[in-house]
Formats: sequence, structure tokens, C-alpha cells
Amino acid sequence: MKQCPKCSKEVDKDMVICPFCGEPLLNTNKKNFELLNIHLVRFLMLISIVLPFVGAIVSIAMKKNYPVFSKVLLKNSMYGFIIWVMIILLVLICYLAMFSMGVGYM
Repeated sequence: MKQCPKCSKEVDKDMVICPFCGEPLLNTNKKNFELLNIHLVRFLMLISIVLPFVGAIVSIAMKKNYPVFSKVLLKNSMYGFIIWVMIILLVLICYLAMFSMGVGYM
């Protein structure tokens, strides 16, 4: 058992966040412990899908301090890039179809 630094209640030694007050409990036994604000994580995941190149750059910049999160962000950036390529191909196919039917303008 260990004590929460904020509320001083005893919590299990494997707990990462205090169940009583929500204070993050830093565990020095784990080397790759990552703690990020959940809103920042959600924002960066959205950015990595909407703007895949920005997500990839942020992923590379965060690789040293947050290796696990960086890997997830890079994976989402790849998904975002694939989605963008599919959208561009769909737009080109629709434009070519419209142009071949005489509806498209150049």
C-alpha cells in the first residue's frame, strides 16, 4: 500500500490515479510511465487524423518523452493520410465522371 500525496489516503501500490481525489500517483518502479492530459491526447489524435503531416511531426517531436503515445499518434497519422488519399481519389473519380458526361467545367 502507498499513500496519496494529496489526500493522504492509502491506495493500492499498482494504482496510477487516486480513486478518492483523482491525483496522479507517480510510480518510480515503471520506466515508461506516461501521463498526459486526456484533452491534449484527444486533440492530438484528432489533429493526426485531420492533418496527418502535422500529427506525424508532433509524433516525432514527442518520441523521446512519450514513446508509447508517439507510436499511437504516428499510427493515427498514417490512417489520416490513407483517408485523405481515398478522399482525393474519390473527388477525382467524381470529377472525371462528371466531365465525361458533359456536366464538369474546366
